[in-house]
Amino acid sequence: MERNTLRYAINAIGIFGLIILFAYITTYIHEIGHALMIILCGGDVLEMGVKSPLSFDTISGYILTNLPYNVPIVIGGMLATTAIAIILCFTARRTIFSYLMLCLSVCTLYNAAYSLSGFNDFTWLVTYSWWSAMLSLGFVLVNLYIAQLGLNDLFDDIRRYRTLHTVENLISTGKQFIRACTKDRKLAV
Repeated sequence: MERNTLRYAINAIGIFGLIILFAYITTYIHEIGHALMIILCGGDVLEMGVKSPLSFDTISGYILTNLPYNVPIVIGGMLATTAIAIILCFTARRTIFSYLMLCLSVCTLYNAAYSLSGFNDFTWLVTYSWWSAMLSLGFVLVNLYIAQLGLNDLFDDIRRYRTLHTVENLISTGKQFIRACTKDRKLAV
């Protein structure tokens, strides 16, 4: 392999690993959003579970509660992922956290696309009332825009090896920190 091809492959593997990690974190954020809404509505979270994002199951997370199915609980998951994606869009663009921003947006868009195949939270929310349909449309439009920004960052990072440089800098900083810690121990002894 040529040097550039090897760097490109390592960079792509690093990006793939970060996206898998962030997809897992996104599932937790989504379910915690549901849980917070359950608590705010006066209910109890009986059980919460998250499967691996690589399970390719239609449901990667679930939450059980003693409350009946209602709009705030359904909105909680989409609101949590969308709110954090918006925060990252304004604060962490062009960093490795733009992959988290991308995963958060894709999570909400996945819920919208999944609704076309059957009855789930998003379908129920859209058919509940006109305002919930407009809110759902707002979630989709905002997340389409943020996902597009995240994809631009992703492809830019792949072309410029930005992720590889970030990881190399983190490793270098870690090595310097370890050297400094061991140097101080030798002096203290």
